[in-house]
Parts: sequence; structure tokens; C-alpha cells
Amino acid sequence: MLVKQTMKWLVSFSLIAMMYAYAMFQGGFVSWFLFYSVAPLIAFAFVIGLFPLKTIKVKRIVFVEPRQAGQPLQVTIEGKKSFFPLFYLIVEDQLPMKLKRQLPHRSSAKAIFFPLFKRSFSFTYTIPSLPRGEHEFSSILIKTGDLFGFIQKQAVQTVDQKILVYPQIEAIQWQAHSRARDDARIAKTGLLDASAVVGVRDYVSGDRLAWIDWKSTAKRNKLMTKQFEQRAVERTLLFLDNSKASYRSAGSALFEKAVSVAASLVSAFERSGQPFVMPFDSEIGMDERKPFSYFKRLAKIEADREESFVDAVKRFLVRCEKNSRVVLVSAHASDEMIQLMTLLAKQNIHVDFYCVTAGGQASLQMIQRLQTTGAGVHLIVAEKAGEYREPGEK
Repeated sequence: MLVKQTMKWLVSFSLIAMMYAYAMFQGGFVSWFLFYSVAPLIAFAFVIGLFPLKTIKVKRIVFVEPRQAGQPLQVTIEGKKSFFPLFYLIVEDQLPMKLKRQLPHRSSAKAIFFPLFKRSFSFTYTIPSLPRGEHEFSSILIKTGDLFGFIQKQAVQTVDQKILVYPQIEAIQWQAHSRARDDARIAKTGLLDASAVVGVRDYVSGDRLAWIDWKSTAKRNKLMTKQFEQRAVERTLLFLDNSKASYRSAGSALFEKAVSVAASLVSAFERSGQPFVMPFDSEIGMDERKPFSYFKRLAKIEADREESFVDAVKRFLVRCEKNSRVVLVSAHASDEMIQLMTLLAKQNIHVDFYCVTAGGQASLQMIQRLQTTGAGVHLIVAEKAGEYREPGEK
């Protein structure tokens, strides 16, 4: 680079020296006109070579409000320079490769200006579809030079900025397998176990007709209602498959869909008031957290676990409570998964399996095998965002 720049300087000196020699020996209006026309431009090129680009100040404006994958992002680059005239100025935002792939054209984050004496400049570009994850904008590249291209300068200004893109939330209705209807009914009536009557009490407006104890009512000559035992709330354990082996052949598209399904279930649990825990590798305990903290974890998660998903679930379930319910989200339906779900069924643990797939007859056959374990199996087709259907639906 230094040799190339030195050669350009030598060519510039040689050119102005030859034109001066030509004007001296040839004389006349034309030769001196050429010399006086080109000499200021070449002299200006020398000045540009000494011009410090650090005097040009640039900044990036990004609205860092919470965003979901698939949403657009508008970025504005603004800059200011001194009154020193520049023939041209190229400004390029140095994007991470993950964001650069989303641009319609690789040059979308770059603009060229012809400012001369103008002090300020700006341009705006749009990333049409944000990918999930934490993205870091690091620097902005500035280039300029002379009119002939003999002198070219560039500088990189550090402008650090981070944005966190959350997974896409889809409309998935949470309905747990097996005891879902009973639990939903009990939840609406104050978490009461209708099978455990502990006494009777006076009728209160709002009590259901089915709760009236007619025998006690006849004895006391007034409406009496059955009093039920309050039962414990089941806690749901949500597991997301992020093992390398599960997505080695399936690709990243299925993993992104699985993360979206997990985030959608977290949102559904929050809306329904369902207590839940989502264990991660770095957590020893399984305390409940706010859904927002899970969304942040899901925004950054990658399919980088060396341990198989089945082994990871077994390791966590050592601390599983008896009244827990397990929800599995994975794109890898295998014989090991069938064995795991059979094992959980023997332990009287209710299981819901959300299987992310690209479709195909082979996937449906595996789903049918999984259903024989007695678990609730839900098919998520990855080609169409937001599509949710039960096995066997067309």
C-alpha cells in the first residue's frame, strides 16, 4: 500500500515537472494554459494528501426500540466536516456480515457525496428484515481523494452501537395435553380440586349450580355450597433444543423457527398465567424468571450445545418436581426422543412436544410414532411463518 501511494506521488510530481518543461521549451499560450490549468489541481492533490480525515465527524442514528426478527430497521448516517473543499467523499457503514446479507444490494449502506465547501452530509439506508440476535455496529469508513485519482485517502472511525433483535412471536394458543381441560376449568374457579370436597359453606352469589350440596341444603333449609381443597399449580418446564447434532442436517432455518416457537410459548404462558421455567446450560437452579429475561436469552441463543438434547433434558429432570409438566421444542424427532417421552410417561410426567419440521411424509410418520407415547405432539411447519397445525391436518 505504501509503495503504491509513493508511486502515485512520483507520477504527480513527474507530470507537473514535464508540463512545466514543455511550457518552458515550447512557449506559447496553449502550453502555458495547460500548465496553469493542471498545476492547481495537482497542487490541490498534494494538499488533500496532507488533509487529516479525523477532522470529519460522523455518527450513526439507530432507533434501538425493542424489535422482533423480520422487522425492518432504518439507519441514518450524519457527518460534518470543515470548510476545506473536497471533490468527493465516500461514506460506508461497516455492517456485521449477518446484517450485510439482509441488504438488497451490498452498496446499500454506502453513499457518495460531492460536498466541495458544504459542511454537513447525511444519508439513510434500510435493512428490510432483521435477523434474530445481538448485532454490533462497529465503525464507519470514510474515503476521499483528488480529481484524477492520484491521491486517495481513507479512515475508519469507531462508532460502536448494539441492537438486540428478539425472536418473532407467533400466535400459538397454549393448551396443555391430557389434563388441559380440567386444569383450565380449575384455574377459572380459583384453582380448586373438584375431586376433594372438604366441607360445605353458605351459598355465595357467583357459585356454580353444580357446586350446590343439595343434601346439606335440605337439612339446613338454605343453599349450601361444597367447599373444595385448593390444589397446587403445576409448573411447566420448557426445553428448547439447541444442540449442534439436531440441526446439522436440518439447517439454521429450522433452528430459527424453533426459537420463535419457544418465544411464542413463553408469551402464551405469560398471558395465561401459567407458572413456568426455561432451564439453560448456565443455570444450576430453576427459579422462575420474568418473561423478558427469557426473551433476552432466546435472542442470543445459538445451536452450539455439544450435548444431545435428550441427555440435557434427562440431566435437568433429575430436579423435576412431580407436579411439573414438560414442554419440548425441537426439530429432531428420533428414536431417542420416543424413548425419552416414554420414560417421562412412566414417571407420570405430562409431555407436550412441539416438533419443528420442513414437512414431508417421513416427518409425519415419525410424529405418528411419537403420539403412541401418549404425549401431546404438535407439528410446526417451518416454510410458512406462523403456521401451526396438529398432526394429520391438511
